[in-house]
Amino acid sequence: SGSGDFVNGTLFNATNTVQTTNFTVYAVSDEGCFSDTFVISVDVKPIPTVDAFPLSQSVCSEENITQIDFLNPNNVTGTTYSWTRDNTTNLIGIPSNGTGTFITGSLTNLTDFVQTTTFTIIASADGCASTSTTFSITVNPTPTVDANPLTQTICGEINFSTITITNPNNISGTTYTWVRDNNTNVTGLVSNGSGDTI
Repeated sequence: SGSGDFVNGTLFNATNTVQTTNFTVYAVSDEGCFSDTFVISVDVKPIPTVDAFPLSQSVCSEENITQIDFLNPNNVTGTTYSWTRDNTTNLIGIPSNGTGTFITGSLTNLTDFVQTTTFTIIASADGCASTSTTFSITVNPTPTVDANPLTQTICGEINFSTITITNPNNISGTTYTWVRDNNTNVTGLVSNGSGDTI
């Protein structure tokens, strides 16, 4: 209750449905005479909350991400979601913004370094928007591989020239694995191995 010639302030709706509060107003004269009452009603719409799962993940470049699902923990009817993301120069494949209840797809890392993109989601219902929630995806670069020499011709039982395997884009921690075919007719070397030389 209160008095004065205006009412203002902030109303909070603690539920997930529209709530109404009624103000009953009357006037009193200096002589103590009361007017008829009248009612002012204010409808307070709920504000949806928003969450996402998973909130973080790490993938290789061009690898499908784990689907990210958007959630509305307070279950406000009619909730929709919109999102944006950053670092769209170094990471491509998923748009810079969108709507819907989930995100899928893959991201391509255009650099030789680990890149991260952060998504910001907002939930809205009946014109009321939530505070934002963020999640991130880390995208590791894909190493390139080369070998030298790429071809050679030798006589049987003669050592072939050492094949050197390299990583042209210099991704830290890169290792090498190899396999070979025609193991029945060409023998003398194991069918698979690892390392930067053969």
